[in-house]
Amino acid sequence: SGYTMGPGAINRGVELALEARPGRSTVVTGSYTFVNANTDRDAVVPGFFRALNVPRHVASVVATRSFGTRLDLTVEVFRSAAHFINYF
Repeated sequence: SGYTMGPGAINRGVELALEARPGRSTVVTGSYTFVNANTDRDAVVPGFFRALNVPRHVASVVATRSFGTRLDLTVEVFRSAAHFINYF
């Protein structure tokens, strides 16, 4: 999700998600995604077959705490692996 497959694209991966409720007013969710996105053509850079703009690893953790019925506090931590960017 978040990118378009082009001609010769080979995409495989895994997505995992977990939700926990450690208390009545607290929800913690976490997710992890691994994407192995390659091409069978070196269309952009000669000899380079990795898909551009697609990180191999992405992880996030979101914690939400409710304070009564009118106030929620949410904290999110997001981490993306280094990836190659196409500026054109």
